Amino acid sequence: MAHAAVDPTAVTMNMNGKTGKGFADRRRSLIKSVLKNIEPEIVFGQELPGKFKKMIDDLTTENKWDEWDFVKVGNEAGVMWDTSKFKGTKDGFRSTDRRMIKIREDLGKTEASNLLSRAAFVKLTRKDDNTSFIAVSYHGEYKTKKQREIFDCLVDFLERLSKEEKNIPFLIGGDFNFNTLSSPQKKVTFATYKLLPRASEKGKIQYKDNFCWSKKEPSDESDGHRSRETAQMRSLLSSTDIPDTMSRQLERAGLQGMSLFNVFEAQSHRDVKKHSSRSGPFIEMPDLIEVSPSKATAKVSQTRKNSRLKMTTNKEPIAMRDVYAYDIGKDNYELLDHDPIYGKLHLK
Repeated sequence: MAHAAVDPTAVTMNMNGKTGKGFADRRRSLIKSVLKNIEPEIVFGQELPGKFKKMIDDLTTENKWDEWDFVKVGNEAGVMWDTSKFKGTKDGFRSTDRRMIKIREDLGKTEASNLLSRAAFVKLTRKDDNTSFIAVSYHGEYKTKKQREIFDCLVDFLERLSKEEKNIPFLIGGDFNFNTLSSPQKKVTFATYKLLPRASEKGKIQYKDNFCWSKKEPSDESDGHRSRETAQMRSLLSSTDIPDTMSRQLERAGLQGMSLFNVFEAQSHRDVKKHSSRSGPFIEMPDLIEVSPSKATAKVSQTRKNSRLKMTTNKEPIAMRDVYAYDIGKDNYELLDHDPIYGKLHLK
């Protein structure tokens, strides 16, 4: 009797922190401890520490893990994987490979000029069911006001790369250096999770560390109809200002920085419920209606009630589920500037 494939765990982590005597060794020890506790099969790392390969080797011996392999581009980004669970294809995915350079050049955009120096790519194939996807670790540029435009170029790049690989999906784990949940995305879906306290501090870019994955295009007429409805809903909600009363309620629920569309999209596949704060109840759509009985929210309520609209994200061939921020503890804040983000990788 065949057994269903088990969803592997993935983690994305910016591995940078305070510099100075003794900090590098302590940081590597902390990273190893975090990964030991999470027990992932895939790791997306940004701003990789020194002695990176030794750290990976230590993980296999100290934690008695199976052998791991990795790809990286300088110290900007790297993808690591458990070779007992995944086969990694590196050829054709290196930043110096002619195919990769040509795709970047064909984009014809100046924002794409540094893509291959800030992202590490590998094709991963599960050994239990032979499903494949493109895994990307990305460290977004921060000394620019065009983070989103550069990210859009990365998505366009991956769409072209995916087509050359028989349309397999892609998954990005990264430090994007912009709030990934501040506006709807047309071509990818970002994970939703509850921020830890330090990520909510003034001056911090919320949800900058995250996962995102490719959306599947509609495959038939009914899917196309649902896609058109979804596009209309997105346009309606995105063009409607959220009243202050609603914004305050979203903030109490730990969903600050999310548009109404983000809340609805995430709620459609039951992710947001995990992110309600301890200080306030989870916001159901009827509650939003009571706060602001606008045409937009009324449309959402009616659609949610009769289930006529099924978000296209439900048909995604790849997704991250049950995503959380990992609390490293206040005593370790100086060792890692960012909270690691982890969750279950679902492949259809």
